[in-house]
Amino acid sequence: MARILVADDEAPMREMIAMACRMDGHEVTEAFDTPSTISAYAGSTPELLILDLAMPGGGGIGVLKHLRAGHLPMCPVIIVSGYVAEVTGEGRTLIKEHRIIEKPFALETLRAAIREALGPG
Repeated sequence: MARILVADDEAPMREMIAMACRMDGHEVTEAFDTPSTISAYAGSTPELLILDLAMPGGGGIGVLKHLRAGHLPMCPVIIVSGYVAEVTGEGRTLIKEHRIIEKPFALETLRAAIREALGPG
């Protein structure tokens, strides 16, 4: 199916999201901080990025800035975070163009968002 990069510094959350993706037949790469996310993104060219905002090394905002700067081609992004309300300024502008799912969430909500982001096929 699709190549999905799951980036979250909380191992149980990252593993749960990855498991849900794999249950639907997707190939998953996992990352735990901003540098590992950027590296994994460059190495796997994902079709979808599921991104936490509060990660070490610059967070999800740092990843979005890197992608937006044109260093790598942009794929659809689903932001999964418990800190969306705390994002201000440039970060707010960066996240508003992406699908946002606030933690905690129902697994089916995430799976539906993934299907929507990947589109038919």
